[in-house]
Amino acid sequence: MAFRSTATTKAFVITTADGRQRIPAAGIKSIQISKGAQITSDAVMLAVEQEIEVLFMDKAGNPIGRIWSPRYGSISTIRKRAAQLHLLVRSR
Repeated sequence: MAFRSTATTKAFVITTADGRQRIPAAGIKSIQISKGAQITSDAVMLAVEQEIEVLFMDKAGNPIGRIWSPRYGSISTIRKRAAQLHLLVRSR
């Protein structure tokens, strides 16, 4: 399976032995890549630009790595804001 992007239409093209399928980037939250799959740098760049998380999975389906947009902020910032939101909601 190969995963590439088409920059002009902001879509991903998935190629398998059965053919090609074009999938618009809009609405995609994450892409999961397992062993044996290929993904182009253009597809990764489109995912980052569209704030789509790219997960690399092991044989059991567990994430072993990820790529995401720097717009998300650091993990500590995300956790801090989640805790602040939780405290705000609890205090109401």
